[in-house]
Amino acid sequence: MHPSRTRTDPLCGALEATPDLLAAHATSEPSGGRSSSSRICTVCGSIFFPRRPEARACSGKCRMNASRSRRVNDLVARIEAAEVRLAEAERVLGEARLALGGLRELATLGSSKVMP
Repeated sequence: MHPSRTRTDPLCGALEATPDLLAAHATSEPSGGRSSSSRICTVCGSIFFPRRPEARACSGKCRMNASRSRRVNDLVARIEAAEVRLAEAERVLGEARLALGGLRELATLGSSKVMP
């Protein structure tokens, strides 16, 4: 039976990523069909042997946490950009209100003052 990709790697959380452990585990042989080089999980910081060359997380749990973090960061960036656009729109609206006030003042003076 093929192992599940979401199953937590046995090394996940068992090792802290320190320089001594990195040197010791870089030379150790992995089990199964895994890559021969160890990596550090970008989420939890543990050392793991990736099953795929592009793997950045040690387990499905860490991969999902990284995905959620990216989505939250994207949403925060979109909200901040919307706030900047809203502030600009408020500034332009204030300028338009001032211009409209000037036009209203001209209208109250009467057409005889504007045109001869």
